[in-house]
Amino acid sequence: MMDSMLTPVLLIAAVVVVMGVPVLRARLANLPHVAPAALQERLAQGEDMLVLDVRTPEEFAGGHIQGAVNVPVDRMPETLAGLKAGFGEHRNEPVVVVCQRGPRAVRAAAMLKGAGLTNVALLSGGMNAWSAAGLAVRTGA
Repeated sequence: MMDSMLTPVLLIAAVVVVMGVPVLRARLANLPHVAPAALQERLAQGEDMLVLDVRTPEEFAGGHIQGAVNVPVDRMPETLAGLKAGFGEHRNEPVVVVCQRGPRAVRAAAMLKGAGLTNVALLSGGMNAWSAAGLAVRTGA
């Protein structure tokens, strides 16, 4: 009986290891992903969107996407509480959430969706993928 109970746990553990926790969380949350090159193209075309970088201020200063706004994921609840009433007609505007690899972005995107924003996506692979693609990075605050 113990073996039959252990099998589903081992299966879930294997899926998490193979897929990676951030990818699994994002799929479970039905969050769309934007590839770094696609985001760069959208920004270059002047698409009106918010690029929300949820890393620490130190990580942000070390290199971020031009025009990104830094709100660390740990400060998201208080920031959203202050902004929620002002969302109004902006609820459907695109927001792309960025962190270093993905886990913090998934958490932040879930909070944004929970606050009523409808057009929230994740930068695939985070800043690691952005930098690996050779795309421009701005330093400083």
